[in-house]
This record gives sequence, C-alpha cells and structure tokens, in this order.
Amino acid sequence: MNKKKIAIFIIASSLILGGAVTGGVKAEKDTMADGTEIAPVLTQEDPKSILDTDIENIAKNGIKKYEEISNKNKQIKVELTNGTTEEYDLISDKELRKWIIRTKIDSSMAGVELSETEVLNDSIKNMKKRNLTFKFAKENYNLKVNPGDVKKYISSEMEFYENDSKMEPFFTKLTSGLGIEKDEFYFEWEYDNFLNNFIWLQLRPKFEEKYPMKSNEDQMKYTDRLINAYNNELEAFIEKKGKVKTIKLK
Repeated sequence: MNKKKIAIFIIASSLILGGAVTGGVKAEKDTMADGTEIAPVLTQEDPKSILDTDIENIAKNGIKKYEEISNKNKQIKVELTNGTTEEYDLISDKELRKWIIRTKIDSSMAGVELSETEVLNDSIKNMKKRNLTFKFAKENYNLKVNPGDVKKYISSEMEFYENDSKMEPFFTKLTSGLGIEKDEFYFEWEYDNFLNNFIWLQLRPKFEEKYPMKSNEDQMKYTDRLINAYNNELEAFIEKKGKVKTIKLK
C-alpha cells in the first residue's frame, strides 16, 4: 500500500479501507466506508497541491463559521425518520462544534461554498452516521475495541505523518489554525476518524468470511464489493435506528 496516495477527508485521515486508499479527483458528494456522506472531497495521486493550500487560514475560517452559526442559533431540533426527535445545544455540544468546523474545512478545500443550513445538515447527518457506525459494529458483529490497540494504531499513523517532510508542515499549520496541539489533534480531534478506519480493519475478515472472493474477481473488485456489502448492511442498520429527516433552528 502506498500511503502517498492519500485522500483528504476532514483533512487528516488516510482512509485506509482494507489496504485500498480512496483515490481520484472528485468534486461531488462522496461517502466513506461507513456510509457517511461528506462534502465534496479532494483526492489526488500527488498530494502536492493539497499540501500547499493555506490550511491554517482555512481551519481558522472553519472556527469562524461555527461561531457565526452558534451566535445566531443556540438550539437545533432534529426529527428522525423513526418519529423521534433530538435536540442539540450549539454552545455546549463539543462534538457538533467539531463536525461543523470539519464540514466547513472540507467544503473549503473542495472550493464549494455551503449555506449555513447545508453546513448544519451535513454536520449533524455525518455525526449521527459516524456514531451509529460504532453501534453497528458492536451490535451486529459483537466487535469489542481495545482502546490500547486504537491508541497504537493512531500512534503509527501519527508517526508516518510526522516523519514525512511534505505532510508534517501541513498538519503543523492545520493544528495551528485549529488552536490545538498535535497530540490533541491526533488522539482527540481525529480519534473518531481513526477509530472508524480501525473498526473496518477489524471487520474486514468477518466480511471476507461472509462474502468470499469470486473466481472472476481481482483484489480491487473484491475490496469494492466488500465495502459495498458493508455499506448496505450499515444503511439498513441506520434505517432501523432512524435517519435525519428535518432540522429546525431555535
């Protein structure tokens, strides 16, 4: 696997999906392996142009966008497809704050301007999908994650990024723009992204057993089929739990 072939989703995660890293240059809605719909993504064989962006100011603008939204709207009411409702406090909910900043950064990297409503909608939808992904792994596959193993995985990824002469300055500027230290960025800010990747690596053998490789498949086609199977099962799980239907600002 060539880690130089990177995909930027919320800037940091390498999105290692069972040995295959997402690639190509896109400017449309995309999804992660967990089915999370994300804003337009920039992915490249050569990360040079991405790494040369003014990521520090982009990150600062992400925080500014959160502040603008939270100053106008203190509460958000979310109606789910199962008929239940949820309420979020934009001031106290740190997880939602992070997802709003992430969504703004990601759309800025793709050169797409999202309205405040679109930022909120994408942020809440992605946050809920991410959390349901973890529940899916636990409830449907009885997957138990050892925090120590996740920490080792993150440390390994961090070591790669920090030892790369081109990528290290990029993440230094990114963390500066976010106003956090490197350890906080990798082990707290990006923890759920790394955990998401780690869980897929643990689930893949189970899916390989459930969906054996066909005689007419090469490794790439087989990996795609496994990820599609994973997405289909996850979407069915999310449908049962309730998807975001409407969002109302208060």
